Amino acid sequence: MDGSERTESQSESERPRAFFDYLRKQVLPIRPSQYDLSNTCNLVCEGCLFFAGSDYEGHVPVTDLQQIDRFFAAEAARGINYAEVAGAEPSLVESKLVVMSRHIPKGVIYTNGTRKLTRELDYRLQISLWGLPEESAKLRGADIFAKQVRNYGNDPRAIFVFTITSQNVNSIPEMARLCADKGLRLSFNHYSPTSDYLNRLSDNQLDRSDYFRFSDSQDNLLLSPSDLVRSQVRSEEPTSELQSPV
Repeated sequence: MDGSERTESQSESERPRAFFDYLRKQVLPIRPSQYDLSNTCNLVCEGCLFFAGSDYEGHVPVTDLQQIDRFFAAEAARGINYAEVAGAEPSLVESKLVVMSRHIPKGVIYTNGTRKLTRELDYRLQISLWGLPEESAKLRGADIFAKQVRNYGNDPRAIFVFTITSQNVNSIPEMARLCADKGLRLSFNHYSPTSDYLNRLSDNQLDRSDYFRFSDSQDNLLLSPSDLVRSQVRSEEPTSELQSPV
């Protein structure tokens, strides 16, 4: 190996080290904390985590922004530097998010994408997808894909996350094609049922609610082992080979 080859080899080996040095100095350590800033939502997603059981009924939302400011100042003071904001629908309380971001400038917001959040929030946005328009209408109470694209299609903060259930597993290739056509960044997760959802399915006297409208032993969101296998195979299908529906 001559001198130029050694220099090039050393340079390549130093790149990962330089990257991790940057992470340690500029990013790490990450000290995350999760917050629910709203107890309302504008959708009715079947099997919703936040509205499972009755615990959410005891959540009294704080509306005093000065109180919220003091709370997040204390969170930052105890070392929290990454916020994870979930239930119920955080975009409905944008003013709280803005106050929070002044103290914790980095984080992720899990949102359904029906409300456009201010660019003042420099957070990653995970936009939830539950399938094709007709599947979304059944599972969430509304077809919201066009609105999601309009709000976040060109937003560098946004990643669209397709929640795979037994109801939409066959739609993975078409959903991926739709997102590719719109230039959307797409990721996936698998629906995980709450104990409340499972208990309702096993109960002969089904207790219906806005978030448990149609599920029963024959028609529900649960992924079988074969569904899980199919979800992996379908996720790997190249979108370039998919044909547009007639």
